[in-house]
Amino acid sequence: MPSEIESAVKALSDDREGIRLFAIRRLSEIGPSAAPALIEALKQKHGFAHESAVTALVGMGTAVISNLIAAMNHENREVRWGVASVLNQLGDEGRAAVDSTLPASSAN
Repeated sequence: MPSEIESAVKALSDDREGIRLFAIRRLSEIGPSAAPALIEALKQKHGFAHESAVTALVGMGTAVISNLIAAMNHENREVRWGVASVLNQLGDEGRAAVDSTLPASSAN
């Protein structure tokens, strides 16, 4: 992990919301390579940090769909909810990616 991403990830655990928001903004500026760190930031329950991570991931667009799909089974419920929100906001492509991961239903 590049040191720039490591620094931002470390800042995500700061007690100050402003520092966490700055870290999320910095990760969003880095781009899709920072998607895994932003997905982990979805664990944040403090203030606007969770929503800022969602917004940053949506801003990265379809380039992060594979990261989002991989996080759909994350152990943290906040992360799963955030991932679902991002995929929904990515429109048809996000929803199609979810549909492609669902098992085919069998007709009896």
